[in-house]
Amino acid sequence: MLLNEAEQFRCTVIGLLELFQRVLCKVEQDVTELHSP
Repeated sequence: MLLNEAEQFRCTVIGLLELFQRVLCKVEQDVTELHSP
């Protein structure tokens, strides 16, 4: 039971990290487009 909860938590954290990374990439692209003449 405890192991399952830990595994679920780990998967959630990994998912959030991937989502965060994707958002950062998109923001970086948007900023680059804004700054390009």
